[in-house]
Amino acid sequence: MHEGPHETDSTLDWGDLLACVLYLGIGLTSLTLAFMASSRTDRERDVVELVQLAAADGARPAELLIAGTQLEEVVFANAPILGDLTGFSPRLVPADTPVSVNHDRYWVVSSVATMLKTPKRYEGRELRREKGLKLLEWQSKDESKALQLSDRVDSATAVYVSETKDKPDIPCTQWRFGRLYCGPNSWNWVGLANVTVQGKSEPCVWAHPLAGYELRVTLPKLHLQGQLKGRYALADLAVSGGEVSPVTFRVLLDGEEKVKRVLPSRKGWNPFALTRDAGAPEVVDITFTVSSPDDGRRHFCFDGELVPMPAAKAVDSRSKALVGPNAAAKEAKTPR
Repeated sequence: MHEGPHETDSTLDWGDLLACVLYLGIGLTSLTLAFMASSRTDRERDVVELVQLAAADGARPAELLIAGTQLEEVVFANAPILGDLTGFSPRLVPADTPVSVNHDRYWVVSSVATMLKTPKRYEGRELRREKGLKLLEWQSKDESKALQLSDRVDSATAVYVSETKDKPDIPCTQWRFGRLYCGPNSWNWVGLANVTVQGKSEPCVWAHPLAGYELRVTLPKLHLQGQLKGRYALADLAVSGGEVSPVTFRVLLDGEEKVKRVLPSRKGWNPFALTRDAGAPEVVDITFTVSSPDDGRRHFCFDGELVPMPAAKAVDSRSKALVGPNAAAKEAKTPR
């Protein structure tokens, strides 16, 4: 008679335990998903700075900034660098906040934690100027990762430079839907495109040549500490109809030619690479030029990445620069 209740209690205990496990599993899953969502949001948000260039009548920078970046918190600051954040506190800025000479810079961050992580680890690039204001985007400087040049195409400048004096240059000034349009034709633009090379569609920087001109695409103020490695190609469609004009492709650092290639009408990617010269500036303007005597079906594109110098080599090169070239010989002669 005692076995019945004991078995019943045991069954209830196992049921309760199973229910607890299920509830615990659901709770942990919810917390994990919430954490992943919040982490992803924090990573996707950039730190943005708005700088007042000059007094602008009717300008409402706070409203412009919040509308343009869709971020939530704004920090008033006068600091010349992002690293100087002592004493600043994020807060929402009313849309009618006037432009003040005492507060001519606005930091926008996704959270206080993000703001505290920014000193000395971010670099800025100008996005646009509008109504006497300059908008800068700050991105993390992770020296262990390569920088894709296609990620910087929105900061590029481009111009078709005439090869003869009787034709004016054609600047590319119209930025629409991620493309920098130049004219005179609808295909004369610079920007990201999916181009099919050897049967595979891949993103790259579209740069169609124009007969009688050299297209020059410049990415300003990039940190070249190690190597610039890249590739260029004609689209499969461009080489499917027989022999056509070759394309000349060049890479310049601060106006000095470092790479020159002549691409005949053939399929496939072609690599290029260059290394910064010892003692040369680390911050450079990188220019890519594209030209062809005939622009028919010259569907050309390129891409590249800035590969950082390995940490050991970087430290070694800095040490040699500091102590001089004879340091190793002096050390060898020093008795131990």
